[in-house]
Amino acid sequence: MGERFVRWDAVVRNFLFVDSMLYSFIGLCLIIAPHHIAQLIMKRHVTDGVHWHLLRCIGGQFLATACLTWRCTSAARSSLHSTCLLLRLLASMLSAFVFAHNQAIHAEFVETAIIRLLVWLFVANSVACLLLLLVNGWPKYERIGTISRWGNIFCQLDSVMAIMIGFGWTFSPLWLLHRQVLVLLDPSHQLCGQIIGVNFLTSYIISTYALNCGRREAFQMAAETRLIMIFYINLAQFWSQFFYHEHWSNKHFAGISVFITWTSIALVYRIYLWLASDENEVVMAIAQNGTTLANGSKGYWGPDSWTVDNPTVDN
Repeated sequence: MGERFVRWDAVVRNFLFVDSMLYSFIGLCLIIAPHHIAQLIMKRHVTDGVHWHLLRCIGGQFLATACLTWRCTSAARSSLHSTCLLLRLLASMLSAFVFAHNQAIHAEFVETAIIRLLVWLFVANSVACLLLLLVNGWPKYERIGTISRWGNIFCQLDSVMAIMIGFGWTFSPLWLLHRQVLVLLDPSHQLCGQIIGVNFLTSYIISTYALNCGRREAFQMAAETRLIMIFYINLAQFWSQFFYHEHWSNKHFAGISVFITWTSIALVYRIYLWLASDENEVVMAIAQNGTTLANGSKGYWGPDSWTVDNPTVDN
């Protein structure tokens, strides 16, 4: 049984590697040439700066999650692999639902053949992720150490903001945009905004993993993934504000301020982890695999604290 899971674990790593390469390529295409992608999927003779901005944001989200899955290919813990698969599973299922809904309700605004193809691709990716989770034993979290106060605060704030902002973009994208833009919005803008919302909404899984795992490197991955994601979104926002000024109003800075705040939270916590790791470098080197204490207990170093497990005493 164990050998079978080890064999499938290698398959999962290869899948995540291909996933990271594919999403990196798509993300770069969306960032570099959003106007071409917009023309491909929209039934419009001319797309506008709002489409291009939203597609660039999606590209940044894809690049951030691609970096995460690429880092997971070299990770030894199966629970981290399952987290990446869950992230892709949930995002693919919701994206397929969004595309199918727009194809059925707003077919006059989107290229039906392209949208139908995207629906089936996302469904296939969902099935692949689910099967890999099942055949690999759906590895559980491996808790070591306790959660520090600052780690708990960051993960809770990050999850709340991901769900809140993702919910808003998924269900009310036109309402969020209507005072920030100078163009007439239609369901094609709504489709782009909903995909942004889906990616934000599902990204809470990353912080949840760190919160449940309790490992320092899990907190680092969560903070760095969020920083990469919001960096590209901030970059897209400033680019749109200065180069698509005929499509965006000055009220766009209200949205920019929200993401700058989110960036600041992730950056401060990542710096905190870096400073804390310097202080605990010696202790972590000694206790990385557990140090046997005088009373026979095992000591472990968590993200910011020392945990002692008492051994079972046989009478």
